[in-house]
Amino acid sequence: MGTDLIRFVVGRLLQGVLVVLGVATIVFLLLHAAPGDPLTVLNDAPQIAPEALARVRQTYGLDRPLPEQYVRYVGQLARGNLGISLTQHRPVADALAAAIPNTVLLALAALLLDFGLGIAIGVVQGRHGGTRRDHVLSLVTVTLYSTPVFVLGLLLLGVFGEALHWFPLGGAIDPIRHAGLGLAGRVADRARHLVLPALSLGLVAAAYTARHQRSAMLEVLQQDFIRAARARGLGERVVLLRHALRNALTPTLTLAGLALPVLLSGSVLVETVFGWPGMGRLAAEAIGRRDYPMVTAAAILAAVLVVLGNLLADLATRIADPRLRSIR
Repeated sequence: MGTDLIRFVVGRLLQGVLVVLGVATIVFLLLHAAPGDPLTVLNDAPQIAPEALARVRQTYGLDRPLPEQYVRYVGQLARGNLGISLTQHRPVADALAAAIPNTVLLALAALLLDFGLGIAIGVVQGRHGGTRRDHVLSLVTVTLYSTPVFVLGLLLLGVFGEALHWFPLGGAIDPIRHAGLGLAGRVADRARHLVLPALSLGLVAAAYTARHQRSAMLEVLQQDFIRAARARGLGERVVLLRHALRNALTPTLTLAGLALPVLLSGSVLVETVFGWPGMGRLAAEAIGRRDYPMVTAAAILAAVLVVLGNLLADLATRIADPRLRSIR
């Protein structure tokens, strides 16, 4: 069993390396297929001499043929060098290292809301399938899932930030008061700034999770072992949570492995709306400025997260369902 699991993980990781290389190649080619380069906008700037622009292009290798740029880029990538940001003039790894913790914090908060609320709603709907309560919750979840993340974010921002003043309008901390607060105050300040962005991401994802959990619960509740548990005189709570939910969580485990990369990609819009200083906002600004190294690095990081998310989802389902352990 252990050897099979190791082979499975190694095989998936090797596939993941090819996936990441493919993503890096596609993003590299798409960026360079667009007319001009990151310095094109400066061509007409009278205060910058053409000779200076030529030296900058030479420094970053933008004057070299595309195949040569690609080989150089892959070689640097293989050594773990993500390059220098063309707009921030610092290593891309340093820029990402400063932004990633904020994005991970936002994604984890949204993930907790996603599965905590989504599973709870799905269990209630499965228990009361076909009733008015089920229909109302279905209407709510479908409405939420149909709402674009940035629209929900703007609505939450307008109501709870602009109108009611319950939460800050943007950023990750209060730039004036945060440094002077104690530890508890700094945690509370960051939590207040986190609430609306996490709700924007987590509510939409929770609606999707609830739909899956509802279907799984309805299917499991029709099984013979559930009727047998009830026939033994077990309480409805025990039947629902210990027997039904335990067996209905397998599809949700698959979603859990894939949810974090999806939340990270959705954070691009949310971070832009709320001014949250994370990787999504950094990537969006880099795309607008044609910052090749920053965009490709963000795409590579997203691809790595997708690969790891798929691997975790597969491992979770193999552990939960022994019948899948023989599948490679």
